[in-house]
Amino acid sequence: MMGVMGCKNRIVLALAEIADLACWKDGCRRAGRLSVPELIRRGQDIETILKSTNDNDHLHEIMSNITETVKCLRRAEDVSTARHVVRRVVFSICICGCLTDVAEYRDYFLRRLQELQTETVGNCAQVAQLIREVWNSRERGEPVD
Repeated sequence: MMGVMGCKNRIVLALAEIADLACWKDGCRRAGRLSVPELIRRGQDIETILKSTNDNDHLHEIMSNITETVKCLRRAEDVSTARHVVRRVVFSICICGCLTDVAEYRDYFLRRLQELQTETVGNCAQVAQLIREVWNSRERGEPVD
């Protein structure tokens, strides 16, 4: 999945498992049959997937990948297919945008998403709103759901 999503297979799997767990939890809660031990077990399974990396310097790894994403997007700015490039990496922009604290990168990601908001296809407006909500939560010191 690296070439398609910008993430290793185990990371895409973990993201899918997290989404599935959130859906399962909400369904169980609505039905009044949420099992906390099962929730913990499933969360630990996801943690195992994420801990399978040998890199102990996660913050440095994250920041260098965000920088690399920005460099790649900037190289594509002058290409006639720049809009198509951004459209295909919206997921990566979302993840990088949510994780960065660098104001220059935040502005850059939002600008790239705004370039596509006039189109009727896609979810760039929703991604930009999500990124802003994550930033606001983080700045208030609140946990990000």
